[in-house]
Amino acid sequence: MGPENDETMPSPNQFFAAVSRVLYGRAFMASTTGLICLGLEETQAEDVIFVAVGADVPFALRPQEDGNFKFVGECYVHGIIDRELFRSEASLTMQEIQIV
Repeated sequence: MGPENDETMPSPNQFFAAVSRVLYGRAFMASTTGLICLGLEETQAEDVIFVAVGADVPFALRPQEDGNFKFVGECYVHGIIDRELFRSEASLTMQEIQIV
């Protein structure tokens, strides 16, 4: 019995409906370092990806003129969503920030 006969496999319409619900209000993006991201439609080019120690997901933040950051929302970043960033040999910079 192949996967096409598996009763647990959704139909193409069911799959499309499920994906549409997950992606509603979201946009695909790429970071300046080439990472593939999925974030809110409100995300803008100048927003930054912020990984908070202890958080389950990365966040998009918008730099403000006064040096603070505005919270935009959570995002998916392929390659760092499951704490791979902290396990990698990447050069990390710890920075305390103010989110308004």
